[in-house]
Amino acid sequence: MAALEAWASWGFLTGSAAAVAITVSWYLKISHCCRLVARIPGPPGLPLLGNTLQLIARREDILNYFKELRDRYVSVCKLWVGPLLCVGMLDPKDISVILSNSKTLSKPMMYNPLNIVFGNSLLTAKFKEWKKFRKIMEPTFINRSIYSYVRTFHAKSQRMADLLEERCHGEPFNMADYSMPCALEMLSETSLGVPMNIQGKSHQHSVVENFPKIIYFGAFTFLTPWMWYNWTHKFFPFYYKVIALVKPIRNYVTRLIKHKTESYISSRKHYVAPEAKDIDMKVSNIPMKRLGFLEHMVSTMVENPELLSIEELQDQIMTIIGAGTDTTAYAVATTLMLLGLHQDVQRKVLQEQASIFGEDTSRPVMTIDLQQMVYLEKVLNETMRLYPVIPLVAIGLTKMSV
Repeated sequence: MAALEAWASWGFLTGSAAAVAITVSWYLKISHCCRLVARIPGPPGLPLLGNTLQLIARREDILNYFKELRDRYVSVCKLWVGPLLCVGMLDPKDISVILSNSKTLSKPMMYNPLNIVFGNSLLTAKFKEWKKFRKIMEPTFINRSIYSYVRTFHAKSQRMADLLEERCHGEPFNMADYSMPCALEMLSETSLGVPMNIQGKSHQHSVVENFPKIIYFGAFTFLTPWMWYNWTHKFFPFYYKVIALVKPIRNYVTRLIKHKTESYISSRKHYVAPEAKDIDMKVSNIPMKRLGFLEHMVSTMVENPELLSIEELQDQIMTIIGAGTDTTAYAVATTLMLLGLHQDVQRKVLQEQASIFGEDTSRPVMTIDLQQMVYLEKVLNETMRLYPVIPLVAIGLTKMSV
């Protein structure tokens, strides 16, 4: 009995000592973090709530609030959204240091609502899955593949230009109604390997009709802290509207994967890897074809199902479609809008094009032509600097160190 009491007493003391040690260690770490955080400039906040109340407003008011913070704190500013610390940075040098650190590849909680649309994809996945997906997709991110699509880019752009010419002397219109179908046709024929002809057919495809509304949902939830949790957004009608918008696009992606899988299985011997050199495509009398993005992903799913499931492939394609069409479409629309507003810049762009094409303006654009469009490239870069398609990027820490 005495031995049992001694053992219990010893266990109690040991457990208490461990609890005290852990508590003290946690307190010292947190206090050190708090002292470091206190040195970051930012507006004062309320206890527990922090600066959350400033984010309970209209989208325009929130953006104006961010502009005020930018003007007041210039390059670095902290905000407390409840218990969540957010640090905003504007200096490119600071951003470069953060983005080049391997501990900042995690997705913060404000990305959670995007899982409704993009699932577990390159855009929303946690670091471990992101690394796996990035490794699988990397062979398709090479210039050789992009340059081989120049003729497609020219044909789709020419079609958009012909349609715009019909509107030159009419009422004002939304440029994105023309650049969005054009961007989707480009992406579909290049990355997905499926020809598409939807330009001039207003809203004849679920991607063109639904994705702009889905992107608005992403922007809305990004600035709405109470929707960052996986369970809260299900209580808002907005959630079910997005589900309805995503469904036809998902169905399209499913049919696309089925078609490409059947095609790959029946002719897999005629494909070479995306990174293969041109000489590798001439090793036999059988015509070979370099795997495009979707074909490469399908081949990975078929040959190595442990690396990529069909659900994960669906998520990746949703991301590629969303990111590829929306960003390209609005970058093109904004550039054309600014060229219309700044006639002097437009004339310089036309002069450069005339120096490249001469009088033969109808000939297809070639890769060598793109390399000579130096001024146009500067115009595009300046447009994206002034009106970035994605003006806000959030990252999280994979590991806290103090």
